[in-house]
Amino acid sequence: MEQYEEISNMQGICGDTWEGSKVYIGAFKVLLKKKYMLNRNQCTNLCKKIENVTKIFDHLITCTNDKLEFELLLSELFFILNKSYSLIKKCGKPNWCEEALFQFNNKETFRELILDLKCCCDIASDMLSKHNSYKFEDIIFDTFDVPTYQEVEDDIILLHERLNHASEEEDFEYCALAKHLLRRCKDLYHIEIGELDALNFSTDMTSLEIIECVKEKSGSFGEVYKSKWLGLLCATKKMDVAFAKLFIKEVNILTSVSHPNLITYYFAMKGSANGSVEAFETKDKKEYLYIGMELMQNNLSNMLEEEKEVSYIFLIDIMHQIAKGMCYLHDMHIAHRDLKPENILVNIVESKIMNKIVRHVIVKVIDFGMSKFEVGRNSVATENNYIYGSPKYMAPEALKNKFQTMAMCPFEADVYSFAMICSKILSKKDPFHDVHDPKRILERIEKGERPKLPSNCDDLMELIRDCWRLNPLHRPKFACICERLNSLKCKFLVGMNVPNAPYFGVSKNNYHQNDELQQTLYQLPKVRLVQKVDLLDEDTFGREQYLSRIKKECVNKMKVLCLVGMGGIGKTTLAKAILAIVKDIYDASCFVECIENGVDCFTTSCNILEQFKVKSKPKDVEEAQKMLKSFLMKNKTIFVFDNVKNQSQIEDVVPIDDIYASNGSTLVLTTRDSKAIEYCGEEVCIINIEELDEETSMKLFITHSCGQENLPNELVEVGEKIVRACHGLPLSLKVMGAFLRENKRLRCWERALQKLKRGRELDGSENNSNYKIWKILRVSFDNLKDEEKKIFLDICCFFSSDVYPQGMSKERALRMWANSQKEIFEQDMEVMLDTLIYQSLVKVDKDKIIRIHDQLQDMGRNIVEKEMEYKYTRMWNLNVDLFYGLSNKVILCNYYPNCMHKTNNSIRKE
Repeated sequence: MEQYEEISNMQGICGDTWEGSKVYIGAFKVLLKKKYMLNRNQCTNLCKKIENVTKIFDHLITCTNDKLEFELLLSELFFILNKSYSLIKKCGKPNWCEEALFQFNNKETFRELILDLKCCCDIASDMLSKHNSYKFEDIIFDTFDVPTYQEVEDDIILLHERLNHASEEEDFEYCALAKHLLRRCKDLYHIEIGELDALNFSTDMTSLEIIECVKEKSGSFGEVYKSKWLGLLCATKKMDVAFAKLFIKEVNILTSVSHPNLITYYFAMKGSANGSVEAFETKDKKEYLYIGMELMQNNLSNMLEEEKEVSYIFLIDIMHQIAKGMCYLHDMHIAHRDLKPENILVNIVESKIMNKIVRHVIVKVIDFGMSKFEVGRNSVATENNYIYGSPKYMAPEALKNKFQTMAMCPFEADVYSFAMICSKILSKKDPFHDVHDPKRILERIEKGERPKLPSNCDDLMELIRDCWRLNPLHRPKFACICERLNSLKCKFLVGMNVPNAPYFGVSKNNYHQNDELQQTLYQLPKVRLVQKVDLLDEDTFGREQYLSRIKKECVNKMKVLCLVGMGGIGKTTLAKAILAIVKDIYDASCFVECIENGVDCFTTSCNILEQFKVKSKPKDVEEAQKMLKSFLMKNKTIFVFDNVKNQSQIEDVVPIDDIYASNGSTLVLTTRDSKAIEYCGEEVCIINIEELDEETSMKLFITHSCGQENLPNELVEVGEKIVRACHGLPLSLKVMGAFLRENKRLRCWERALQKLKRGRELDGSENNSNYKIWKILRVSFDNLKDEEKKIFLDICCFFSSDVYPQGMSKERALRMWANSQKEIFEQDMEVMLDTLIYQSLVKVDKDKIIRIHDQLQDMGRNIVEKEMEYKYTRMWNLNVDLFYGLSNKVILCNYYPNCMHKTNNSIRKE
């Protein structure tokens, strides 16, 4: 075992990168034999991946004599193995309690290492294929499954058990640390279930020893000190109690996140300075707030000043790590809002390989005091009374005059800041370094001025330009940025040379150019500006047995068919499908959407006659009913009445007795309540629509989430749990699948599952079928941006069939939204509407009319009626006491004053 203990310090490992890499394999096997290990399941999984990757590299090294061709790739692999060894070794350290601070919910670190390994393995496999005309696809396919959901859970449970045991042993060296971690676990659990708003802060100042100041106070932030806490070296931020709100926010964010490119949280405490070792020097009795975090070497700004020459792949790696940290933050619905070089910390790791010093960098994003937690939860426009962040790195929408009301785009603003950081990395100069006034900076940005970029790497420059676009909606997401940077990094690893590029570490003369390989294998994905959505008809997935039965009943001349089931079960879809299937055996057909307290029976009768293609127009209700009765006597007709609440909705239009008296006509109705139809005679068939079985549910979910036959291996386990949480409801499965369609990262699916388990109250109980489906649909709603939420709620409240029986056209709705938002163009509103369509929250039919499912509409209206942040923002109900005497159209005109100067009657006619 001793021969492996100092492996990371061996210089060059016999001077051969590949021989050094193979030494790690033996070291991993020895480490895994330890009796006690943190995250054993995840460590074992990682070691298996490494062992399989080395088999690919063994073949690659064997088949060629030119190792220089793979020098950068081998160097990258060596660094990944070095990080993996360090991680696994720490998991088996005797002082495990110290390491538990880092290994607490550390699954993302293991996943990122596996992704890095896969990247190296893919490149090696492609090179091997080029040299030998064959691939090892089967090995690659079976290799890179991340630890299962249950394996991670088992690691967490084992850690909790060890902490419980250690906290009871008072003579244990790290008993205090064990108690702290255990208390933190319990607090996080109580926060998760809603019993606690924030972590309980420690007041034990004797556990903290201040050593020296490493960062002076600037702006609203406190000083940062090199410190010791419970014997552990750390960085401690000291803040005035006046900034308690920022302090609590930062602590809440730090305790809720865990990623290798985000700073690791240690502790938070409140107390007077004279309680710590610092007091012997300052004698300060004033209370302060303290946050403890891991200690790093330097910040990015200082590193760029100190380092003279760096290679492009080194710089791209820094950008990539920042992007990965930000992608994780955004996946957790956290916007940083103060991204700049000073808030990015770096450690440079040196290794000696083939008599050269090769440097790799570890990057961590810090400082979340200005961050926005749960982005998208508040749909109200932000009054920009305070300029967040550093003006030189801020997005133009965040630099607007503080008196100007605007809808902030915090995620997109972070992307802009990232672009400015990239320009600083490449040029070593702050953007707009010659200007200090925020207004002047904004003017130059709006005129199209941006920092000058080098011209020797087109792909990277194009990415940066995409990120600093003036229109926030046209900037790529960090997930896309990570993909493009990873592809660019792969190009360098296979030997792409950049003319006139500075170098760092490995000499640029050793780059092996392999243009043919890099051109064919690594095409950069382009950012998608507008998501065009196909207008697809609803499917009847898994409902074939019902369709077959209903068709049989129609052929057998059944007079009344009643489809009964809870909302979202698929009754409307079935009714529309059967209308299309059996209409050929009838002379005429019609579909009627029943609206409670909505359209009068005369309008409904006219609509039916129009569907029957009757040219004559009735003058009143009586004449309309006579015309319908006459039509029924002469024609075999099928009626579909959807979403029936009570029998009068049918009887007031077409008396059921007339249907019974007709020659072969059929009435099909859908309802949530079988008691809605009190009397339908003897010739009635009630069909109860049940939830989908688990197998069919999974197929429907996969269809909408992946568009393929199977889920990716790493998503299968959590996908099955999500499907079970949807209770076999087609609408829930469709919406959840569409919501996760572009978020195929495992952590996004885990977060969705967590939200489904927790559920957000919508004024209902678990036994209420509406509440059951609303809490599922709410997950997708909560993920929308502020402007997208506004559009969705507008559709729920104003543009639905009970307010606009003829339907609101997509074109007119876009025009109204654009006219009401001075800073947003109509094409941008279309992008937002397309997002709602893409996520199956709304749809646009073949006539370009906006449609929404009644359960989604009811959920949206419930949100507006019950939740304080949306209450009174939209009114559509004529019976609301507060607005007694005002029609819903008047309220709508007030909501959109610039685009609806019309009377109620004229709007209805339109």
